[in-house]
Amino acid sequence: MICFFFHSSVRKWATFDSFADCLNDLFEVEDGARVLDHRRLGETWYKWSVLRWYKMAGTLEKTPLDLTTLGLDRTIKSCLKDVRILFTEKWSGPSHRNSCQHPKCSAAYSIDRDMKVRRSTCDFKDDYICSGELGSVRVGCPETPALGSFFCGQHHKETAVKLPQKPADPSHKMTTRSKTIKEENRYVVRDVVGSRITPNGDREYHIVWSGSEDKEWLPACQIQPEVIQRYSAESRALRASRRNPPTNLFELSEAEKTDVESITCNTVKAYQKGQRKHRTAGICAAVYNCGIVFGLVELFDSESLSQVYCFLCWLHEHCNLLPQKIAYDDGCHLFKFARNPARIKAPPTPASQFLAESTIVVDRMHFPNHVDKWCKVHMNPDATPDFKDINTEACEQTFAWLSRFKHATRHMNYVRFNLFLFTICDLYNMSKLKRNFTK
Repeated sequence: MICFFFHSSVRKWATFDSFADCLNDLFEVEDGARVLDHRRLGETWYKWSVLRWYKMAGTLEKTPLDLTTLGLDRTIKSCLKDVRILFTEKWSGPSHRNSCQHPKCSAAYSIDRDMKVRRSTCDFKDDYICSGELGSVRVGCPETPALGSFFCGQHHKETAVKLPQKPADPSHKMTTRSKTIKEENRYVVRDVVGSRITPNGDREYHIVWSGSEDKEWLPACQIQPEVIQRYSAESRALRASRRNPPTNLFELSEAEKTDVESITCNTVKAYQKGQRKHRTAGICAAVYNCGIVFGLVELFDSESLSQVYCFLCWLHEHCNLLPQKIAYDDGCHLFKFARNPARIKAPPTPASQFLAESTIVVDRMHFPNHVDKWCKVHMNPDATPDFKDINTEACEQTFAWLSRFKHATRHMNYVRFNLFLFTICDLYNMSKLKRNFTK
């Protein structure tokens, strides 16, 4: 059944809900019970995917895995980095090139963003990715928000602010549990783990009772003042520590901004912020001209040149074959960014030197949107001999298939979203490879 769902998801864009509903309609039970629950199907699918990737890496027998319901997300998170590397090495290596019958297999590749496949993300903006070429690039926290908050569990405390202590309101209606605890004097509030604003504008605190692990939401008037003061002090200290950016934070210099803005094409993606600030900016994919996806990464806040450049540097480090021919819809600005003296002389890394020597053009579909005279001369793929008979729309063609998962992925958390993408694109490549072989 899992294998059947694998193929249904690739060919029919089936979701866990729709697949389970179809089976429940086909196999009805007399008492009206459901034959298959979509949550159990999804959990089984992710367990199968984890085992599949470990088996592909050859480490399944010697790796202890916690595939219980509570430990599944931790297991996925621990292997996600290796899955990403394995995916790229697999589809940029001999297993692809030795089987693909495309006449110009892996001659070039295109990169682009699919902004439809997105998910909810933490609203904390002061997290960074480290790059040997650019230093620290601000991307924000990639984790999924906690229930009832715009922040993940780690950053939820930073939403708290210090409130003036109000005297207890005798008219305030206490909960039955709180009243019983106060009368019997069995518990006191041990700690505050979060806060929220009610629809009435009042602040409530998520507290832990002393002597137990039970949690409850209470107004400030029912909590010891010293506990709230300690919580506010910890929150302020945590915010202050997060406000100090790393010393090597990447920012464009004035000369670089002038160089980028010298091109009059209105295609700079860093200025095109996401429509919803609590969601990712989509995914960036690298696709060979033969249609094989070999690299994926999430984008945050916007499709900035720094994130795209870091992605290309990562591909240079882990790809078995990375052509020096790149098609990108904002190729003019990426060309200026990659060949800027600040990255070539500072000193250059193998990746920055490789990208500076690469041929970068604008793909054929987006080229008419580029109006700058410099772009029309240097970014035209039809005027570049290296891109003769090269498919520069491989990303757009792939996104026509991938975008149909936008409803299935929008509520996934960080780890399940990424594992789903790598697994589904791996299956798509296998299907695509068969079609290339047939041709």
